[in-house]
Formats: sequence, structure tokens, C-alpha cells
Amino acid sequence: MSTSSPETIASVMRRGAAAGTLWLDVSGTSMGTSVVSGDKVLVGPALRPRQGEVWAFCDANSSIVVHRCRGRRREGWLFEGDAVGRADPVVPESWLIGRVISIRHNQAEHRVGLSDRVVGIAAIAARRARRVVRRTVRRALRSGTG
Repeated sequence: MSTSSPETIASVMRRGAAAGTLWLDVSGTSMGTSVVSGDKVLVGPALRPRQGEVWAFCDANSSIVVHRCRGRRREGWLFEGDAVGRADPVVPESWLIGRVISIRHNQAEHRVGLSDRVVGIAAIAARRARRVVRRTVRRALRSGTG
């Protein structure tokens, strides 16, 4: 855990993203096959997240996280790892670092574009649909109508 606040870390990292030189090492499995442990991501400046985009941000523990945007809430932004199936806690605007614009995997670089965003939106929609179906089935079984 860092001794600096998420706001401070994100602010410093945003300056690197604005300069176009912010490559981050990725570890963990929360993004499934989209971004795998050992990859590097290039983070660039952007005004605000759009649904389906992959972003870097700080969490409440001041750790840097790379997850996909699910949407906006009054308090901030919702993100989710592709392989997680549930949203992260809401991320305030001041904790955002920038949008992932390129992924380096085994020395091959992939520019992240519209097709990646569309695939992300479809995955988010599919997970939401599965949750609705599960919830509906559980309710039907509890009420004896299933």
C-alpha cells in the first residue's frame, strides 16, 4: 500500500500519459485475455472514459488498476475487469489516469481501437444479461412459479 493518496498518484501519472510516455507493466488475471499478466500498456490522455474503453486508474489503496469502463455514476466511474464479472467500487474523476491506447504482448504491439471497445461493450452486455437471467430464475424458484 502506498503512502500517497490516489489523487496524488493519478495526477503524477496523468502527466506521464499526457507526454505519451506512460507504459505500465500489468500483473494479474482480472482482464482475462484482453490484457494478460506480463503485458505492458501505453496510457494516453483522454477527456473521460466511454463505455467499453480500457482505462488505468488508482483504487482506494493507491494501486494502479487497468480495467474496462462500464459507465458513469453520479459519484464517478464504474470499471470492471473482463474476467471478474462484477464492478469495482466507483472511481472518482480525480483517480483517473488515462485510456489504454496500446498493449504490448511478447514484443508485439496492438493499438487499441473501436473494435476493442465494441467487443468490450458486448462482453459487458452479455454479463449483465446472464445476471438478469440468474436473478429471474432464482426469484421464480423461490416463489414456486419455476
